[in-house]
Amino acid sequence: MASGRSTLAESLRELYQFSVVDYCMFGAMLILSAACGIYFGFFKRNKGGDTATPESSSSDDESAHRTVTNAGSKRTKTTFGSSTMDEYLLGSRKLKAFPVAMSLVAGYISGVTILGTPAEIYNFGTQYWLIVIPILLMGVAVCTVYLPVFCSLKLNSSYEYLELRFNSSVRSIASVMFVIDEVLIKDILLLFLPMIIYVPALAFNQVTGFNLYVIGAIVCVVCIFYTLLGGIKAVVFTDAWQVVVMFISVVVV
Repeated sequence: MASGRSTLAESLRELYQFSVVDYCMFGAMLILSAACGIYFGFFKRNKGGDTATPESSSSDDESAHRTVTNAGSKRTKTTFGSSTMDEYLLGSRKLKAFPVAMSLVAGYISGVTILGTPAEIYNFGTQYWLIVIPILLMGVAVCTVYLPVFCSLKLNSSYEYLELRFNSSVRSIASVMFVIDEVLIKDILLLFLPMIIYVPALAFNQVTGFNLYVIGAIVCVVCIFYTLLGGIKAVVFTDAWQVVVMFISVVVV
């Protein structure tokens, strides 16, 4: 009887262990993520082709100055960084809607969501789906109220808008309040972000037996690598194809 139980346990362990195909898939995802950073960092970087002419840039500055003045601001709009920095942080403002949408989805749906939502629904019921309603309302509000203002003023963040609308002191106060809220009150940076790495690494540890900390370190290094080299373009396109793989995996499993 004991031998039968041990045989069953071994069979279950073999069933829930990674095969060669699984290892190849995981390695391919890491390699493709790093390759996106290399591609957008070295081969797809704009070398002055998208830079504006002096006439167009001066007219853009004048129109931006007039817009800010009409908004009641006493400060002129400052152009932060160069065209290279604009490409690195904003993708030269030429990213397509679909990959950006997929990247936003990837930002909302993490490994914690994929692993935790089934258990949440199993234990507490399907009322979890109600979170879709405020998400849809938030999307409509952002698209109709906030994005038109940000696009017309060519702003990078809400803090930059506060500086243009009021002054730099208001921007600094809002930034400090956000940091205090996220770090000291919600513990987002201290607890949530490490958990995003820890939970998938724990699941990977269960099916491979690899060291938990080694897995987390590898994932962090790859993410930092392609983000550092490729900027926002690498992040967006990596998120896009990873979301596609994620959805296919959920449907297949």
